[in-house]
Amino acid sequence: MALDGFRLAIRAKAIPAYDFTRINRRATVSPIVGSPLRSAGFTKESGRAMARKGLWLALCLGVPASAHAFDLTPDTTRYLSDPAFLPLTGQVYGETSYGYRELSEDRIVPGIGVFPHAWIRDTIVGQELSYGISDRLSLNATLDFQESRLKDSLPFVGGAESYYARGFNNPIVGATYRAIEQGYSPVDLDISVSYSPDAFTAREATLSNGGTTASGGQAGGIQIAVSREMRSLTLQAYGAATYYGDQNRSVPTDNSTTTLGANWRYDFGLRGQIRPIDRFVIDAGAGVTGNTDLKVRNPAEQLAYTGSFDPAVTFFVAPGYHLIPNRLVLSAEYDRDYLGNETVTGTLGPVATWKNQVENVYAAHLRFLFF
Repeated sequence: MALDGFRLAIRAKAIPAYDFTRINRRATVSPIVGSPLRSAGFTKESGRAMARKGLWLALCLGVPASAHAFDLTPDTTRYLSDPAFLPLTGQVYGETSYGYRELSEDRIVPGIGVFPHAWIRDTIVGQELSYGISDRLSLNATLDFQESRLKDSLPFVGGAESYYARGFNNPIVGATYRAIEQGYSPVDLDISVSYSPDAFTAREATLSNGGTTASGGQAGGIQIAVSREMRSLTLQAYGAATYYGDQNRSVPTDNSTTTLGANWRYDFGLRGQIRPIDRFVIDAGAGVTGNTDLKVRNPAEQLAYTGSFDPAVTFFVAPGYHLIPNRLVLSAEYDRDYLGNETVTGTLGPVATWKNQVENVYAAHLRFLFF
């Protein structure tokens, strides 16, 4: 199995669609998403550049310097597209999304050299629906269709390798329960669980055969979110853990099976929304993602790799407009992800390392609420 085909398979392991097609990052678990190889670490930036990002995030969230410009009176209104939004009893919430993601990187192969300017590009169309069982409990389901392309430059042979995968990602079903509600306490406390069954065929991409984006296995996650809602501002802190079971992908070139072993993903972050003027909103936030090591094996090909990943840091901003107040919201999203080193190690030592990784995500979302 070619190394890049292996890498594209790992990217498909989790469910990358769900991560960036849901700008609101509501209490519904989003960590069942995003592949471990996407969750590498933080590229080195100057302290000055990071300070600028921190100031930008603070300004977007409206704290603390500009807090006096907003109404910070506690408010229990459930604003559509707000990070803490949950549908009320009998309400149907939906979100239709389109997203494009591009990752650029350099690959370093020990004893050979640097393969610069590789890239991975994903396009995803997704649909989510949620239903309010009660004012505190909602059920949700998500389904996405994805296309992924990977291209590596090969300066030593004057060419390039390309891999392609497409198809439906495994669906995600889940529930969110508001254990503590603001008004009775200073904050909301939401507990969310989600499950992704092995519903679609998982086939590895090779140079001569396209693959699929389904993961090839099951996954489950839990998230806890604490929110403070005010008339002009919402702030939410969250933590999540996702478990990916063994995932099996067929290899069409030799009819073998590649198994990606079980591993964990952890997510922590802060997000919020400001409502500066009537109908106009701005979401913004930052998060950190980490993954445990991932073991990959294919006995028929005598393949045994271990992937290790540094933490990833993500910033996002998303302006939106209420076309129909609290019923129909259109928004755009931009994410900037800083990914550090991803190292693949074989039985004889390091096989390859990916560095200088920067990921840009562009997405559009239409949210609607019935009843």
